[in-house]
Amino acid sequence: MQESGEIRKIDVVEASVYPNQSEQYRTQFRDWRRKPQNHYAFSFIKDLKESSFSEDMSILKETPASVEHTALRRLGFLIGSALVLYLVLENVLDKVIVFIMNHMNLDIEVMFLGSYLYGDGKYVFYVSAAVNLLKYLVPALVIGIALRLPRRVSHPMKLQRPKELLLGICITMLFSVLLGLFCVSRSAELEKYRMLSSAADAGNFQLLLHLIMSLLIIPFAAELLLHGSMFQVLRQFGDYFAIYVVSLIAALLSHAPQDALRIGIMTLIFSIFVVSSGSFWTAVLLHIIHEIYMFALYYWESTDGLYSVHWWLLILLPCLICLITGAYLLHQRYRSGKNVNNNVTYLKWYDKAAAFFLSLPMLSLIIVSLMLIVISSVML
Repeated sequence: MQESGEIRKIDVVEASVYPNQSEQYRTQFRDWRRKPQNHYAFSFIKDLKESSFSEDMSILKETPASVEHTALRRLGFLIGSALVLYLVLENVLDKVIVFIMNHMNLDIEVMFLGSYLYGDGKYVFYVSAAVNLLKYLVPALVIGIALRLPRRVSHPMKLQRPKELLLGICITMLFSVLLGLFCVSRSAELEKYRMLSSAADAGNFQLLLHLIMSLLIIPFAAELLLHGSMFQVLRQFGDYFAIYVVSLIAALLSHAPQDALRIGIMTLIFSIFVVSSGSFWTAVLLHIIHEIYMFALYYWESTDGLYSVHWWLLILLPCLICLITGAYLLHQRYRSGKNVNNNVTYLKWYDKAAAFFLSLPMLSLIIVSLMLIVISSVML
């Protein structure tokens, strides 16, 4: 609130703007942030005129910057702890399951370094599917329970701007091909694509199971973690902050130098269009499209080869159409105004990053992820 050019009242919740979200989202997010004893909310309100004349000097000790720092530090600890759990599930759970199955005389083995499973194809599929689902769902559940965001805030479903989804599809297809051409042959996820390709020889039912799990269910589970409660709660500190933090986390969780850049860039794209379209489902759909393209690029590279007739018709031609459509939609977007809002906060970017990333769990995540990247590089 301003009077005669002077700020008379600071209210960080009321000052936050989410122009591409529904009114229910904005109302419920504000209500959540104003809840008493909410340790993860950036909420501060003060009438500067009343404070300046107060004899109680303790009122002046708390500032918007100190409250923002505290909220970020707590969120860094919570999210870091949940992601450390992700690392444990990803790197230990498969070995525990295989150990139990070996004692049941079932034909399945796992490499000690890494998570390469081999043996009976049916068992390999079920163990791999279970581990990949749980490593996303369990941390997402931990974060969701701790934050207790309203459903309309944690997973906004309604698509507010359909044109943004269409633009997101075009850009995702283009970047999937551009990045896939350089990354797919060196991807640490090649085993997933090989399993999909070999499933075709195991019958239609097995192929259908692999397709549903790898191209639909796993991308959905990944987005529950990345663009569910974690992403939405970070928007308190600005949409750009949430976009960059989640993209960096996604790159770290890849544990492979050849995939970190691709996954980081694609997550950046998904995040931008979650904000501009107003819907969590945008990230899910774009992620599924990216996975389909990555598998298609692997399939044609390993069978017909790049630049075959199939490659031109099913990969390049749609991308050329998307390039033209995307250019038109981008022109329309910039005529209509800004689509990503950078809410005003009270800490500099460096201070925000330090408050969020310098908690013990988050530092542990970064160190272990970098170690896994080094191990992955050595094993290539």
